[in-house]
Amino acid sequence: RVLLIVAGALGETLRRTDVAGRMGGDEFAAVLVETEPEAAGHVLARLVDRLDELAAAGELPGGFSISPGMAQYPADGTEADALFRAADARSYDVKRARSSAA
Repeated sequence: RVLLIVAGALGETLRRTDVAGRMGGDEFAAVLVETEPEAAGHVLARLVDRLDELAAAGELPGGFSISPGMAQYPADGTEADALFRAADARSYDVKRARSSAA
């Protein structure tokens, strides 16, 4: 159920030109075509806000959280593997920051 809700939020948040998919487990990736980092950050913030709304409405289980990570082509890499690694590393940075703030 949670995966379907997250997928739905991605569909609501992204543009028709963007592509999103489940990488495995609870990890999703989105490719925002021809999008500058600042604009991508706004999209990511809208996604987080939408998921927070769903959590507040009881649609998602207690303790649900999102740890977004972002990578930019070509600054973070020119191949998918390098871009996914960069985004994943940033996601873990968000998780670590959240646990040290708690």
